[in-house]
Amino acid sequence: MKTKTSSVDCTNTKFIISSHILSYNTTLPKVLKSLQRNEIKEENIIVVIGGSEQDYNENNLYFVSHNSFDHTALITVIENNFKSDFWFVIHDTCEMGPDFYNLLKQYKIKYHYTALTEMAWMNIGLFSNTFITNNKNYILSLKNCSKERAILSERVYSRLDDYGWFGLQKNHQRIRECKNIYNDDKKRDVLYFPFLDFYKYQSYEALRVMVK
Repeated sequence: MKTKTSSVDCTNTKFIISSHILSYNTTLPKVLKSLQRNEIKEENIIVVIGGSEQDYNENNLYFVSHNSFDHTALITVIENNFKSDFWFVIHDTCEMGPDFYNLLKQYKIKYHYTALTEMAWMNIGLFSNTFITNNKNYILSLKNCSKERAILSERVYSRLDDYGWFGLQKNHQRIRECKNIYNDDKKRDVLYFPFLDFYKYQSYEALRVMVK
């Protein structure tokens, strides 16, 4: 495992959200409102919605026919040749607190920073365009992957290139048996990462895959 000395201002970034055709109407309002509260410009926010019948876009909403779970966003960046020095990749079941963007702007990185913890949550975080380009063959190999592979493959990112992390695993907080966040009958834990003022609403289904 390696970390790399920071050298590039990560405020020059775009935010891209992975979602799904069956859930985006339920989950997106919360995460989009939290980005707006952080005064992130609308043109710097892209949503990719997997599982659509066909590929098309409506402004910054990109509907794609593949479903690659957490990797849908990065695959779409590559296939559409989207341009940005950095991409902050977010699940649709996340929410940013009011200090998120100010905290993020304190970091300077070069290749890849996992947004949350070391050796986990490596598919949420800040990816440089260089990292994505250098590893595009692996990322594209995840197209239409299973849910299990989507979760387990995130740790492969640590073996592709030098990386760092925003905070340590021991510093995040898990609040179990949370209320039904989206009124969708799914039990979720609230994971809170104070070093980025960042929330992840983790379903029990995903937790079962991660502990196999």
